[in-house]
Amino acid sequence: MSILPLELWGLILSFAVDSSIGPHAFSDHLNFPSISFHLQDPRKHSLNSPFLRDLRLVCRTFHSLIPSPYHFMNVTKDHTELIGAFTKALYTGDGLRTGVYLQVLLDEPRKAHRLVMLQFERNSLFPSGNTELFDVLCENAPIMLPNIQSLIFSVDGYRHSDGPIPQFWTRLNEAFPQLHTLSIGGYYLMATETVSLPTFEQVRVLNLHNTSLPWGIKFPALQHASLGSVSTTEIQYTIAQLHSLESLLCQNFYVFRNRKLNWDAVPQLRLLGIPHFHIHKIPSPPSGHPLRHLRERLDRGDAWSWSWSWSVENLFFGIYHI
Repeated sequence: MSILPLELWGLILSFAVDSSIGPHAFSDHLNFPSISFHLQDPRKHSLNSPFLRDLRLVCRTFHSLIPSPYHFMNVTKDHTELIGAFTKALYTGDGLRTGVYLQVLLDEPRKAHRLVMLQFERNSLFPSGNTELFDVLCENAPIMLPNIQSLIFSVDGYRHSDGPIPQFWTRLNEAFPQLHTLSIGGYYLMATETVSLPTFEQVRVLNLHNTSLPWGIKFPALQHASLGSVSTTEIQYTIAQLHSLESLLCQNFYVFRNRKLNWDAVPQLRLLGIPHFHIHKIPSPPSGHPLRHLRERLDRGDAWSWSWSWSVENLFFGIYHI
């Protein structure tokens, strides 16, 4: 530590912090259920990087050099809580219009430039079907937010009657080429591209709450996915194209009579989560398949929770509530 000045250690650690903030940096099939809850509600399900925690434990100097990169920004009528000097992960806060937070980012481009994780909480980027906020975000992101690796937002408010969102996936891919984690809440996210469908080369973690995987959009590096709707047919033809997929959590799961779950379509899958009433409708995986964890989703009134079920040597057994 005495060889290099603290300023250089601070610079080195800043690069380490950048690469360890988003959930993609430490996702695996064991912790992905917790991470998926965080992506849907980061205030309720807080998440801190174990890598940063371990770095702070190296020595007192490291602890002093690594401030918290997570910041929940609240904007009120009389006060704007500006982006902190060390902020790397920004969560909007108190339920005001998303446009207010976008304006803060536009007003502080130098600080916005440092962000690697951005989440617009509670309010949609498409209020009442209006795409103006999404347009502003995509048009300014290459300059304002060039380093974003994790993006979380909602399209709630956009309905089928509003028509398809023009070039939604293409514009998102072009605006945020560094994405490793993508989480979108909403119901109407079909691909509308007519010329060519985009490929999200680096996305490893995907959460599409309340909707299914858009047809034709490619995620070659995807390892962990939480989807609102999955069918056995989609697993056979769409999800089978995700050759690195290790975790799949399904809010809704549909088993068609003429299309049973084909385990060969998901040869790397280690974790599967499905609603409890479908738990006995799927066959056991063949011998040698890497699946080891089956997550059972329980409906408790307005809330959903998960319980554990284990798979060992072709048998699912031992459901433990957690």
